[in-house]
Formats: sequence, C-alpha cells, structure tokens
Amino acid sequence: MRHLVIAVDCDDVLTPTAEWILRTYEQTFGVWVALEDFYSSNPKTWGATTHEQASARVASLLETPEYAAIKPYHGAVEVLSRLRETHELHLVTGRPKYLEPVTGAMLDRYFPSFFQSVNHTSHFEGGKRGKGEVCAEIGADLLIDDHIVHLNSVQEANLQESILFGDYPWNQIESLPAGVVRCATWAEVEREVARIVNQ
Repeated sequence: MRHLVIAVDCDDVLTPTAEWILRTYEQTFGVWVALEDFYSSNPKTWGATTHEQASARVASLLETPEYAAIKPYHGAVEVLSRLRETHELHLVTGRPKYLEPVTGAMLDRYFPSFFQSVNHTSHFEGGKRGKGEVCAEIGADLLIDDHIVHLNSVQEANLQESILFGDYPWNQIESLPAGVVRCATWAEVEREVARIVNQ
C-alpha cells in the first residue's frame, strides 16, 4: 500500500470554526454576520469602525477555552484515526503563532498524537510562509484544505493532489484545477485517499 504524507488544515476542515465564530460574535457584540461574509475585510460588515477593531474582536474570541473546545466535524476523528495507521499526518493551519496553545489544547482533546508536526503559517496576519512552502518542507503528497488560495499555493510548489474540503461560500469555483477534488464530508475524504493510494 502506498504511504502518503498528508497535510491537514484545521479550521473548517477539522472543526466548524466559522459558524462558531459568527454565532459567538453575534452573542458577544450583537452583530450578525452572514457566512458568505466571513472573510470580509470591510469593518462595517462586522459592526466595527476600523479593520483593527473588527480583528481585535474576533481575536478575543479565538483565545477562549470555548474556541479550543469546538467539537470536530462528524467522522473527522474516526477517519483520521484510521488514516494515521498507514499514513503520516501533519497539521498545516493558517492560524497565527499566538494560537499555538489553543490549537494544542484542541488537538490534545480530540486528536491526541495524530499529527507528526503542527505548523502555523499566520496566513491572515501576513505570514511569510505559505502552505505550499510548508508542504514542500514536510514532503506532503496531499493537502486537505477548505480554501482555494492554499490549494493554489501547494500546486505552485508542485504538490499534485489536493482535497478541497466542504461546500462553503468562500470555496465556490466554476471548475476545480487539475489534481483537486472536492469532498464535502470526512467519509468522502477517506474514499478519495483510498482512490489516490490505489491509482
């Protein structure tokens, strides 16, 4: 059986993060933000006067125990538990470095010792390392991510196989690039990994 090095994103791949952030943001700040506006940089969307204020509000939610305790998607723990028996797993997330303790707490709770390495790229804080660079460093054969920008990044680094996870407003695209397959659930991810292994 072919042994794969698999890079796995965290937010909205392992856990339904966006929904939790938007629900908690409304409860905390009294502002409703639609899921399709989750990546909006317009402060008015977030009921704020500046981008910095909106970012600070979101950041205040990310450092809470509740954020670390978001339950994984159905099937994520079970599928990754099986995949790690044959393949090598690495977490590659766009989360900022300051969230390393929060990420660690989540992994310890739900995915203990699943991942050979945990990599924070600080994508939304202007991090210098893209996921393509990280995947090249770890020798990844496959990236599972919910954002097309990261799949483009790894393709530029010559990664041949990627899974676009979920069916979100921010990852809609008319036609997927070669080597990219959309999987809406972890059951579909497991089937796609099996296809890649056996091709």
